[in-house]
Amino acid sequence: MSEMTNAELIAASRSLQELAQERLPVAGALRVRRLMREVQAHLDDVEGVRKELLQRHAKKGEDGQLALDASGNATFEGDALTAFLSEYEELMAQTMEFERGLAVADLGQIDVKPAVLMGLGALLEEGAR
Repeated sequence: MSEMTNAELIAASRSLQELAQERLPVAGALRVRRLMREVQAHLDDVEGVRKELLQRHAKKGEDGQLALDASGNATFEGDALTAFLSEYEELMAQTMEFERGLAVADLGQIDVKPAVLMGLGALLEEGAR
């Protein structure tokens, strides 16, 4: 069983997307697709909570919409940024458990960048099934 924080899952999601572009054995391709769906569904929930935190803490314009700076980022007044960051860090530290990850054997004989494998974190299991 693997456990990863939400912050780690964001990196793992990118790595799974890169692996999905590779030609994998059928079982490995299926496992990557299943993990991608599971991770993405969880990250969609995480994104929903992040948006709720912004709605709670960020400055809003007269129209009730978030007030954005020139770069398109939310703006905050007073201690609101500190409160947002505190709750956001708590959100990123929350963990999700996976019953089964991705075994090295699932990948077959592909050439893959070490950064992709590192991004998988605890989802990558070295042993064979």
